[in-house]
Amino acid sequence: MKCYGTQTGSVVLSVSGGTPPIGYQWSNGATTKDLVNVGAGVYTVTVRDANGCQSVSSYTISQPTEIAAVFQPTLPTCSNLTGGSVRLVSISGGTAPYSYTWSTGSTASSISGLSGAPIC
Repeated sequence: MKCYGTQTGSVVLSVSGGTPPIGYQWSNGATTKDLVNVGAGVYTVTVRDANGCQSVSSYTISQPTEIAAVFQPTLPTCSNLTGGSVRLVSISGGTAPYSYTWSTGSTASSISGLSGAPIC
């Protein structure tokens, strides 16, 4: 899977042998050959041919851990109304490398020159 908590996992089967037609029954209720757009977990498929012969297999779809970021803000002061900043201290989880896009459009790991109403 691409991201934590998404439904982007898949299992693509390669089946050989048996007498057509071949039927598929997944543990999540799907009856298609391939399993697509599913979340992390263990999925079991029973493959059955026209003669009733069957094969059972299980597949595990994993996901990266959830992204966690720690930020350190610096507030503007009465003497420097645009002295605010936010710095990314650490980031974990997800899949590196990481990229950043702030609401200002900056792609750096920190932004500065932020204004606000300081408590004076």
